[in-house]
Amino acid sequence: MNTESRYSEFSKYFYQSVDGATLGLFRLCWGVFILLDAVSRFSHISGMYSPEYFHFKYPLFTWVRELPEQWMLATELTILVLAALGVLLGRFFRTSCLTFALIYLHLFLTDEIYYNNYSYFTILISVLLACTGADKTFSMISYRSRDNEGVAIPRAVPFWNYILLRAQLGILYFYGGIAKLNGDWLHALPLKYWFQTSGSIRFPMKWFAEQDWFAWSTAYGGIFIELGAPILLLWRRSRLFAIVTLIGFHLMNSRLFLSGFTPFIAIVCIMLFLEPSRGRSLWGRFQKLVSGESRVRSFECSSPRLLRRKAKRRCLGIYLFVSYLSIQIILPLRAHMMSQNSAWTEVGNKFSWRMLLHNKDAYLKFRFSHPEAEAWLNENSDLCPLLASGHAVAMSKHPWMIHQYARELEKVLTNNGMANTKITVVSVVSLNGRPYQVMIDPTADLTDVVYPLWGAPDWIVPLHTAPSMRRRPVNREERVAAIMKALKNYAKTHPSKLNQKQIWEGFANKRLPSSTSEEKPDRVVFLDE
Repeated sequence: MNTESRYSEFSKYFYQSVDGATLGLFRLCWGVFILLDAVSRFSHISGMYSPEYFHFKYPLFTWVRELPEQWMLATELTILVLAALGVLLGRFFRTSCLTFALIYLHLFLTDEIYYNNYSYFTILISVLLACTGADKTFSMISYRSRDNEGVAIPRAVPFWNYILLRAQLGILYFYGGIAKLNGDWLHALPLKYWFQTSGSIRFPMKWFAEQDWFAWSTAYGGIFIELGAPILLLWRRSRLFAIVTLIGFHLMNSRLFLSGFTPFIAIVCIMLFLEPSRGRSLWGRFQKLVSGESRVRSFECSSPRLLRRKAKRRCLGIYLFVSYLSIQIILPLRAHMMSQNSAWTEVGNKFSWRMLLHNKDAYLKFRFSHPEAEAWLNENSDLCPLLASGHAVAMSKHPWMIHQYARELEKVLTNNGMANTKITVVSVVSLNGRPYQVMIDPTADLTDVVYPLWGAPDWIVPLHTAPSMRRRPVNREERVAAIMKALKNYAKTHPSKLNQKQIWEGFANKRLPSSTSEEKPDRVVFLDE
């Protein structure tokens, strides 16, 4: 078979008419969850997006700004809710999808602190849905187009609607499994630390989380499930097994990690791998359960009218499909192409489907070359960039965020007569239970160094500590001793960057403030000289 014939066969397969019922049922369920998500944001608006606070931006998107609270609350979130409702009902569907994606993207880019893979996935699916015919079934449009008996007329969609969404979900699972093939996860270190320190796990999962074997089985089970999910879901004989396994997997995650709507969104997305007509039978069963009668007509596609599109249009559609998937396949590879550990540098860690791979415990202190800078900042704290609750904790673990905040402090000092003040930091971090290690070069002036768009900055100290099976310090005294040990080791090997005198004068005689929690030892500490 020559290339032209293969392309023709693929084109026919790509554009063949199939039942839109499963896609429509997915849109219906998806709309419910994004509506709940949109409504839930009203209660967080003052802390999450208020211009009163300093917000950390993504590289390339530092220009994105938040709206005033009253505009965000009364206008932006209201439109978000209405757009989600439009997706749910299938009314003004494409406009609703794109409006929801655009506003959600703005909220997403407002502050990097709130990044999670679910938010990124929501934006992608919202855009992809706008390209499909997901509104042709179980929507206001289908409700209006009924026959004389009042039964909705079945609608067809091109098969690429399913292929596109399935491919996106398959990429998420595949890269999620690939990312876990690292030494820390294979030793179950992130899970062991989470299970040992989390106070949110409830009975009966609490009992399992306390068992060492459970962390190991969860770690390796996660790898096999995520790597095998795309293949098992596509193969008809193994599909039922894969669906049951994935539902159990996501429900367990919802109990262990309290990840909000995310596990349920993942369960809804599994629906996309069902046969296109399966959604019709499921909806019929639902109608019968509610009203005692099913009013769903079986799908019959006797006309290949969807294949009559112009060849150029079909070619363009395939080209756009391949281009989009190529980007989604290439983008997550960044994290695997870095010379340093992405969990340590945070470079390439986002937009790569790297989930639950690491946790950090951090100590951070800013240093200023101007002798009066620190005292002035303490006395005029109202002029400093204000961090919302939890922002300081997250910043202490992320070099890019530390760099951003240092630049903002520089602006404050410059505006108040202390220009050209060099700002350095002493940053000590423990990754996945490793011994504490200096993360940022103590002599690097963060007001002058550059954060490159590709690769890790040279002012990030390479990770050299090996994974440790020892328990991370959780009480105050042990933690102070471990941090001091890391500083002394660094000063011993790099006397020109940090000497013993600086350590003892600045840190040795200081106690951790009361804000440090023994229950949650990942709270950042700012010590005063």
